[in-house]
Parts: sequence; C-alpha cells; structure tokens
Amino acid sequence: MIYLTTYRTENRGADREREHRLGRLLLAAGLMREYGRIWETTRDDSGRPHLLGAIPGVDFNISHTSGLVVCAVSGCRVGVDAELIRPVPERLARRVLAKEEWSLLERMAENSGAEAAAELFTRLWTLKESYGKATGAGLGYPLRETVFSRRPDGSWEGNTPGYVYYQSRVYGRYVISVCLEESGDMKNKVNREEQ
Repeated sequence: MIYLTTYRTENRGADREREHRLGRLLLAAGLMREYGRIWETTRDDSGRPHLLGAIPGVDFNISHTSGLVVCAVSGCRVGVDAELIRPVPERLARRVLAKEEWSLLERMAENSGAEAAAELFTRLWTLKESYGKATGAGLGYPLRETVFSRRPDGSWEGNTPGYVYYQSRVYGRYVISVCLEESGDMKNKVNREEQ
C-alpha cells in the first residue's frame, strides 16, 4: 500500500527534517492500517532500513522529493521512489540510461518536446531507484544494465527477473515508482489479474 502526503517547501534544511518526520508518520499510519501495530526500525548491513521483529516478509520503504513524501508498506520486499518532474539532466541521463532508454528519450524529445522528455526521464530514473531500494543496492548497481521498457498497456517492465513495477504520476508534477519482489503469492495474483 502506498501512503503519501504533500507539504509546503521552505528551505532545504527544514524541509529535510520535515520529510524525515512525515515519512515516519506515514510509516506508522501504514503499519497500523495494514497490520494493526508498529515496529521499530533498524538498518541491515547494507544500510537498508527494515522493521525490527516484524512478521516475516513485512517491508517498507520511504522516499521524498521537494513537496512530497511517500511510504510503501508491503507484505514483500519493496522499494519506492518519488521525484518532481524537472528538465532532463543530460549528463546524469547519459550516465544512467541504457542505450535503448537513451534512444527512447531522444525520440521523445524530438517528437513530443522537452516536457515529455522530462517526464520520461523521471519515469525511468524512479524505476531504477525503486529497484535499487528494493534490492538494497541503492544506486550502487550497474544502472545502465537494468533496462526498462514500456508494455503496450502503458505499464513498465524491467529486465530484472523476480520484480514487478508500478508507476503513477500524481498531483500533475510528480512521478512515483514502486518495485516489488515477486513472491509465490504475488506471482499468482499478478497472473490472475493479467488473464
């Protein structure tokens, strides 16, 4: 389940504190709603946060960007990323996008303009970051080797076996991407929904 809230930005230092506080409040609300209780958080050896003493499989992830905080609570491994749609940072895009993704971005810019390209880059970036957060690798994995493509129905798939992705544009200016590790139950649910 995804929980989110917006806030009025002030200055980066105060906003960071507010984002942290709001993320923890969203986590507490999500755990209470989904599981009827709250667990303490800690970090594993890789630095990835997790719930101390939680029911096996219960996971969470928090993301924030200017004016938005998002928390994902799930019964399987989860990563979430939220970003404000901004102009494409070309140096970063060249560094993190696979050839196929870069070609798609160039075609989008040429055919639909800079705003459409900015949204596409944000979609690709948040997918990559949500995957890194779900796996615990952060951004320390070969970003250009993890390739995302759009299905005919508009959803996204990655070349990352065992993971499924969900994405949404919210409030007209943000993109949220969620990466879930497929469990046996989830594979059956996804297969039933696709039939």
